[in-house]
Amino acid sequence: MFVVHENSISSLDGGGFPGWLTNIPAKARTNQTGYTTAWTPYIKAVAKFIEPHQYPDGPIIVVQSENELPTSTPGDPGRTEYMQELEDTLRLNGVNKVPLTSNDPFHTGAYATGPGAVDLYTFDSYPQGFDCSNPTAWPEVNTTDQTSDHQRFNPDELWAASEFQGGVSDVWGGPGYDACFIMTNEQFANVHYKVLVSGIPREYLTN
Repeated sequence: MFVVHENSISSLDGGGFPGWLTNIPAKARTNQTGYTTAWTPYIKAVAKFIEPHQYPDGPIIVVQSENELPTSTPGDPGRTEYMQELEDTLRLNGVNKVPLTSNDPFHTGAYATGPGAVDLYTFDSYPQGFDCSNPTAWPEVNTTDQTSDHQRFNPDELWAASEFQGGVSDVWGGPGYDACFIMTNEQFANVHYKVLVSGIPREYLTN
């Protein structure tokens, strides 16, 4: 079995952040000093744990450094700088045999190149959407969007689906998770993952 060491899921558990982090006078997931001081010992410990288990000596084949992190903007600075510091810390503490990856939620090319660039750029895809109130409605899937975005941002790397309808979240006052389960049940998985396996590699390999 091969393992992808993944970032925590912010949609359900606050990104794995401890409650005390909310009391730190710094913006999370930026290069502000308070946040950097908080995450550094944790990431160093994680890296040391990963180090002996990297392929070919162990089952870990890729490490996700961040999840859906936006790049820096004038109104939201410090994001890209934080990403670079995070990757440097992982590498300096032994994660140097396997690729680092991150997933781009909006197909913008975030961290495909430039500061903070990962070794394996990937992006999200949610073909079923998020409307659990209509769980039996299946929209048409256009796999050519996946390959065209791949060709735009990282044509020299392999295409990877890091987050392909990994579930769906209910909303406050929504229909409930029983309906969400129907939306992404085994019938969905049987069809959509076959589409993913058969369609995209075929297009990718013939382009």
